[in-house]
Amino acid sequence: MNCDETKLIELTRAQLSEAECDTVIRHVESCSTCRERLQVMVALEDLYRNQTSAQPRRSHHRLLGIAASLAALCLLPILLTFYFSSTPPDWQSFSTKDPYPYFPLQVRSLEPPSPPSHERAMQLYSEGDFQAAAQHLDQLPKTPDNNFFLGVCLYLNTEHERAAEIFTDIILSSPRWADAARWYRANIYLRQSNPHQALDSLEQLIQGETEFAEEAKTLSRKIEEGLRNDSSRQMERDEIDTRKP
Repeated sequence: MNCDETKLIELTRAQLSEAECDTVIRHVESCSTCRERLQVMVALEDLYRNQTSAQPRRSHHRLLGIAASLAALCLLPILLTFYFSSTPPDWQSFSTKDPYPYFPLQVRSLEPPSPPSHERAMQLYSEGDFQAAAQHLDQLPKTPDNNFFLGVCLYLNTEHERAAEIFTDIILSSPRWADAARWYRANIYLRQSNPHQALDSLEQLIQGETEFAEEAKTLSRKIEEGLRNDSSRQMERDEIDTRKP
């Protein structure tokens, strides 16, 4: 076989028959130029696969056979990375995007009737205009009710640092809102890519049998699965690194 770039491309895409694979591999064993080309092609194909939707492979077993044949050439780490690499968990995507439900007649603190400005703020909140609602709530007295919904607005507006400060203060000072604040603070940890702290907050909700217990259990399982998968990926990457020449 002579140098044939088309055959190298078909090899990376598992489009060759068993006999053709053997022929190409034997050539690659003896041709340093094609070995270098193959490495570049695998890297480019990997980049393209990560940026577009991957098409089903014709034969996964054939790919494993190719990988085994190329192991002697020290190309196995490249193929393993190409076919089995994946991105770490996107912890932000695990977090809730839902506002806390607002029921005008079911406030949690013993406060006087809401002034018109509060009603306007909560109307905006109910309409989903969290930016405007936050601006109104920020001008109101710092009651537990107002602070909690301000924190939710800030969370939904991705102002996580300030929202976390408000929720932490509520957890320490307002038992009526503490569990709801802890739920949103756990989700802030996820948006800050801190799954372990999120798990700690969720565990407190689970143990306390709160209104968020079931949601906390579901989210905790999802986070734990993500952590396990991430750990497995790291072990695979470490193993690949040890095999590199």
